[in-house]
Amino acid sequence: RMPKLKFVLSILIKQLLEFAMTPKVAGQPYLPIQFIFEEFNSMHFDIENYLVVLRKKQCSIVIVIQDFSQLEKLGSSAMKTVLSNCVSRIIYPGVSPEVALWAQNLIGNTTIVEGDNVYGKLLLRRYQGIK
Repeated sequence: RMPKLKFVLSILIKQLLEFAMTPKVAGQPYLPIQFIFEEFNSMHFDIENYLVVLRKKQCSIVIVIQDFSQLEKLGSSAMKTVLSNCVSRIIYPGVSPEVALWAQNLIGNTTIVEGDNVYGKLLLRRYQGIK
């Protein structure tokens, strides 16, 4: 029974995404739609194609993943598209070293000036976690 339900839900979600992508009527604002995908990699369609277009149409898409391995199943091109089109990222402590290093590089570092001394400092270290 569960595979049939997943298939039906996948069709329903795809239809909702297609509805959100329809051109707006002249003079009408876009509908403020928010999609929340908990286990989106188990869905049977290409989310990365929708991400790019739906951002332009003022739709909000929340993708919840626990590790990059879930994105890697989509392929490297799709993974890059998903990561580059997600504006906000929430990363909890206890992530894999790969995710922590990615977050560290994303946050970057800062320059500290103390008198005549100037040095760079990472804003986040892998073992600190993000809260």
